[in-house]
Amino acid sequence: MKYQISITGYIGSWTKRMVHDILNDNKGKHVDVSIDSLGGEVSAGLAICQMFKSHGDVTVDFQAGFSASAATICAMGANKIRMSKYTLLLVHKCSTEQFVWSALNEEEIGSLIEQLQKQQENQQKIDNIIANVYCDRSGKNHEDIIKVMSEARWHTVDECIELGFVDEVMDGKPAEITEQTQDFIKYNNLPVLPEVVNSWYEKKPGFLDRLFGKDKQHNIILNMIKNWTHINNVLNIEGIEAEDSAKDCTISKEQMQKIEDKMAADANSIHDKDEALTKAKNEKTALEGKVKELEKERDDLKDKVKDLEDQPGGSTSTAVEDTKAQDYFSGQVFDAINQFA
Repeated sequence: MKYQISITGYIGSWTKRMVHDILNDNKGKHVDVSIDSLGGEVSAGLAICQMFKSHGDVTVDFQAGFSASAATICAMGANKIRMSKYTLLLVHKCSTEQFVWSALNEEEIGSLIEQLQKQQENQQKIDNIIANVYCDRSGKNHEDIIKVMSEARWHTVDECIELGFVDEVMDGKPAEITEQTQDFIKYNNLPVLPEVVNSWYEKKPGFLDRLFGKDKQHNIILNMIKNWTHINNVLNIEGIEAEDSAKDCTISKEQMQKIEDKMAADANSIHDKDEALTKAKNEKTALEGKVKELEKERDDLKDKVKDLEDQPGGSTSTAVEDTKAQDYFSGQVFDAINQFA
């Protein structure tokens, strides 16, 4: 199919000028537009959206790839929007770059907070404008659209039709996921592509190589890696699928979170056990010190006893046995004393 307008790459002032000129050249004529872009300037997206509305006879096709942000705003002004099952759309709240790298005192921090609060207010106004564009197209209420924008996730064609962003499904084929696409998603803080994308490329040669920036082409052979028993247990899966000849394998964001949570729990458990072990060691050391003190006291007493035994003194006699002892009455004792008087 021949498109009069093809919007790709970054959407900015040049894109706005290009669309303006082509639509002027096709006044009163039907215009087909192909969009495959991860977005750009909000102002440019809003301007192009209005141009499509003013022209009055524009059809937008999301034939393949991943379109986001300003790219979706552009399309909302078309009479008809079509999308293939090999396309994902992302709508989200606007964002702006912020760079703060400095040592700030209390007044400077307050000034920065005030500046960011003003920026926040401005972005809320812009978000409301963007939401109104989606509301006009979809018929949804403002609160529902703001919620969808806040979720900031990729939507399939069925989801887009249900949301009212797209009118119908069209034929298409998977687009190549380039390294440039991956970098743009990463550095613009866009959400990672969902797992459904992997199913589009099943048994397609060379996809994983291109995805990871490799040049070598080969057929994909997936093996189930089962010897990572600890990881498999954490994820509650039989094994992780990986390309036979690739050095890398891919797991989902949810799976990464499970591993992160497990590692955090284990780290806390190890910390608690380390504290308990340190406490036990300290108690053991204290008890060992007490034992040494008692042993010293015992040895000192032994030395004192030995010293007493070695000192000179009078002879000792054995006490009279109880069986040989005699009882004397007081009178007998008195008589005996008188005899010596």
